[in-house]
Parts: sequence; C-alpha cells; structure tokens
Amino acid sequence: MLILYLYLTLFLASNSAWIVHSFLVTKSKLPVPLSTTVANSDARRSGISKLLFSTAIVEQPSNPSSFENFDYVNKWYPVSFSFDIPLNKPTQVTLFDVDYVITRVKNNQGEDEMYALLDRCPHKSASLSEGRVIESQTEGCSIPKFQCAYHGWSFDGKNGTCVEIPQVLSSVGFSGVAHRSYGTLTNGVSVPILIQQDIVWLFPGGNLEKALLVPPPPRVPELDEPGFKMINPFVRDFPIDWTLLIENIMDPDHGVFAHQNAGFDLYTASKGNPYNLTESFCDNGWILRGHVSAVEKVLKYDKSRRKNPSSRKESANKETLTGTITFHAPTNIRTARIRSDGSVFSQIQFWILPIGTGKSRLLTSLISDLKLSIPRWIGTLAILKFLDQDTHLLATQQKYVLENEAQNLSKKVTRDHSNSINPGARRNLFVYRSPTDILQQRVSSFFDQTLHLVPNREKSIKRYLHASNEATPPRKVTLDRYEQHTKICPDSLKCVSNCKRIKILSKVMISFVSLLNILKVASIAKIPIKMNSLVTRTTIVLFALAHMIAQKVERQFVFNYPEKKRDRDLRKISDLWMNPN
Repeated sequence: MLILYLYLTLFLASNSAWIVHSFLVTKSKLPVPLSTTVANSDARRSGISKLLFSTAIVEQPSNPSSFENFDYVNKWYPVSFSFDIPLNKPTQVTLFDVDYVITRVKNNQGEDEMYALLDRCPHKSASLSEGRVIESQTEGCSIPKFQCAYHGWSFDGKNGTCVEIPQVLSSVGFSGVAHRSYGTLTNGVSVPILIQQDIVWLFPGGNLEKALLVPPPPRVPELDEPGFKMINPFVRDFPIDWTLLIENIMDPDHGVFAHQNAGFDLYTASKGNPYNLTESFCDNGWILRGHVSAVEKVLKYDKSRRKNPSSRKESANKETLTGTITFHAPTNIRTARIRSDGSVFSQIQFWILPIGTGKSRLLTSLISDLKLSIPRWIGTLAILKFLDQDTHLLATQQKYVLENEAQNLSKKVTRDHSNSINPGARRNLFVYRSPTDILQQRVSSFFDQTLHLVPNREKSIKRYLHASNEATPPRKVTLDRYEQHTKICPDSLKCVSNCKRIKILSKVMISFVSLLNILKVASIAKIPIKMNSLVTRTTIVLFALAHMIAQKVERQFVFNYPEKKRDRDLRKISDLWMNPN
C-alpha cells in the first residue's frame, strides 16, 4: 500500500496543469477572525467583517492625480497562513524591509491568537526572533513573553513592555523591581496583528488605536459561506520584487508560453473580445477589475492556421463564462470564471507580501466547496513546478526594471501633475502591443506613480542603480525550493522528514532480508521464517522501490528545475502555438 500511495503521489505531481486548477483539496477549518492586538469586539466595531469584493464603493474614473496620496503605510498586510506559524515559538516576518517577530498561541478557550513586536531588542538591537516565547498568565489571560536570547530581557507580547531584566533583578534581590521602573527606553515596539480567514495580517502604520481607525483587511466572501474553504493553500518566498510578482499574476498572456497551459487563454483579450476595465477607490485601496469573455483567443487563431485543428482537445465545458481578474491594491488579487447568473465557477485567490525591494512572498489558494481532501504536500509538488517555469524569467527582467526605477530616482524626474520620483520606470521601459496589455498598463501606471510612497523604497532601490551590469543569479538560487518554500511550510517539511525515514527504513529492511538470506544459504543459522528466493527478491524489490520513490519525492522540495527540464517544457509550446515559418 505504501508503494502504491507513493506512486500515485508522483503520478499526480507530474500532471500539474490540471491539479493546480481543479481538484486539489486540503483540510482547513472554516476561518474565524481572531485577534490579540485587535480584540474580537474591537474588530467587529471597526468593521473587520467587511468583504473584499463586495465593499461598498463609489465608482469613479481614475486619473494620474488619483494615486498621489495612496497610503501604503496605514493598511493591513498578509504575512502568513496562521497554520504555518509554529505554536509558542518566535517567527520572523519582513514587511517593507523591516523585520517583525510574531508568535501564535492558544488562548484559554483553545483559539489561536497572534502577537507581534518589532524584531529588535532595545538593549543591543539583537533579533528577538532568535530567542524564545514564554507562556504566562496575566490577569487570567494567556499573554506570551518574548525573551531575547542575548541577555534574557523579556517583553510583554501584547504591548512590548519590558517585564524582566535578569541582571537588574539579581542586583536588588528577591524583592524584585516593578517593570515600570526599567524606563520606557527598555520597552519593545508592539505591532497590531490579527488572524482573519486563516491569514495572519500585520499593520505597520502604528499602534492599536491607529489600526482601529483604518479599514480592516479585505475578506474573501466565499470563505464566509458554509462549505467553502481554502484548497491546497500554498506559500513561497521569491527573490523577486513584489511589484513584478503582481504584474506577472495580472498577465494572463504569458501562460500559454511560460506554462504551456491552455487555461490562461480564457483570461486573455483580443480585438473581438476586449477587456472591460473598471476602476474604483474606497477607504482601503484602489481596485482594478477586468472582465473578458472566457473563450479561446490565441488558441482559436492557432487552430485556424493548422491543417489538422482537431489534434488538440478542446475544453469539455461549454457553459458561457466570464473571466475576471481583480487587483485590490496593494496586496490582493483574485482570478475567477463567473457563470452567467453571477455565481463563481472557479477562483484562485492571491495574497502578496511586500517583503522588501527585490523580495516578495506569495500566499495563494483555490477557493471552493469541494469535499475531496488529499494531503497538502501533493498539490504543493504541482505548484512548485508551475512557479519554477517563469520565476527565473522574472529574475532576468528584474534588474532592468529596478535599475530604471533607481535611475529615475537619482535623476529626480518629476511631472507637472505629480511629485512621483519614478513616473516612467515601467512606462518608458515596457512595450505594449497585446490587447490584454491594458491590464498591465494600468497596474504599471499605478506603480510608477505610487512606489515613491512605499516605506524604505527610496533607500533600498539605490542598490539597483547599475543592476543591469550584474549577472542574473543562477537558477539554483532563483529556484531554490527549499529556501523559498520547504523551510517555511510545515507540511512540506514533514513530507521531507517522512521521506528520509522511508529511505532509512528501506535500507535497513533490505540489509536485514539480505543478511537472513545469506545466513540461510550458508546454513549458519536456523531461520524461523519460511523464506524462498522469490519472497526474498520480492521483498528487496519492494523496499528498493519505496526508497526510490521516497527519494524522488524528497528531491521535489529542493532545486529541481534545471535547463534540461525547462527545454523539455518549452517543446510543448508547439502543441498550443504553431512554430513560426
């Protein structure tokens, strides 16, 4: 059974295209908004239940000046899935090149709560995430303490107050010192944080009072409906700027070629099927919505050129659908196909964390009411390969885009109607020709006019001033699955650990059976188990097969997309788009 299970796993993983877009399901309880820094009652009063794609807004045309006052600071940012954060352990997350330490604990009711501080001990500026979390009870509530590993200073997880300095306590004896006597300079910096729909959200704009004044994090409406859940939630860090990652997700044109996936063509545009764009501003951001008929465009033209157009199978679904892409700036994207009655046929949700300039984290999941459940790591294998197909392409693009932005900054380019420091970083670099590029143009325009407002952007972008003169990092760096995914996903780490165990067990059993056979043949020992050559060979073959499959699965969680596999995938393009004459 183990052999069959592992074999099935590899078979599913190798057929990634339909796995990514259809039937992968993982167990995930219906998310309930929780908070520590933002209490549940406060969250409800401040409108935490507001929905992402049903927010009441006033539609209005967008113009360049509309972006001038876009506020990147006073917004909530997705940093992780809550179930990926270890219990009672410090975890570092980074937002806009600033490090934070967060932890997940269980309250007295057994519910998850989050706490966060700036990841910097005020004593010697060491990282608190290198220390430990101490469970404690304060006024009947479970409030964790962050303890610095350098000198043992401890801080209240709720407000950052320094509650213990061992060296001071030891100098005054057991009478102790009230923590307020340590002085305000000894306190850490607390940061508002909450869990909503199994996503951990961080607020970099100030204390709790400020967090309650801004709109809550966007919600996914379907996750509030009975039966709906995340299907195969996935996380990966990239050595790619978060702006490029967003532009990539908003670019369906690349799917046929970079991913050799026909499904992307349903979200592209053509002269006969143009995108219908609407833009709007609301209290929690700018929203760009694109709608297009979910029919083949590029592939339809390709079929008309072929002598045997029926050689490629068409989609079995004949229902009239509309493809939609929605960008809720600056972090949320939804791609979906909508039925004529307005119901959702399929949808994928993306949450993007701006780790910093040149860095990003992707959180993504299918949203569905499917009942089927299989292990999370199986779907992960398919998505890892899927993302490998174009991540290195983004790495080759990045040095030119960020260099152009940095050079615009150094020249202090401005426009009469805007104080933007990089009004043309993308506009003057990219060449738009595809009908689908209308999406790209609006997103690029948004970034060109607002990136100077991003915290720490002006400082960090300077290191890319001459980036085009530098070599693109090798594929083993840009596509390092272990560093970018495995080490931050507990399910994948567990899978790797289990594979190692299977390999060790297989070696032991092969050695043991072989030794028994040798002893029996040599008549050195009486073997109580009835063994013959067929049983011996079959046992050895089965454990050898288990070892081989476990090793193959384990290799999927490290670098596994060299040029050879890239070239093999690229040959599939001709099945979707006929080679030029």
